[in-house]
Amino acid sequence: MPDELRILLAKNIKTLRAYRSITQDELAEYAGLTKNYIAEIETLRKYPSSVRFLDIARALDVPPWLLLYEANKVLSYLADDGEELSGSGELVREMTELLERYRKHAKNKDKPDKG
Repeated sequence: MPDELRILLAKNIKTLRAYRSITQDELAEYAGLTKNYIAEIETLRKYPSSVRFLDIARALDVPPWLLLYEANKVLSYLADDGEELSGSGELVREMTELLERYRKHAKNKDKPDKG
């Protein structure tokens, strides 16, 4: 594999680990690998097989192609995805409020009339 791709992979794994706030140990555990193997990839001493490559992508919860994406665009890709998630978070809040109002209405409806 060309050195440029090895460098890109190493940078992106480090960037994604930092973004996810996980250590080499945690990534290794999630991917079913050793910490030493992750460290060797990040320091350009090893390059993962296609199976290990997919394991690492899965452990970082990213599509595999993102590991070889332009380093300066990885975080912007994640940020764009984050905006979509925060938008759905707003929908969840609205639905929760609606259900809470419905629950209160149903509870009041079941109370006996005091009149």
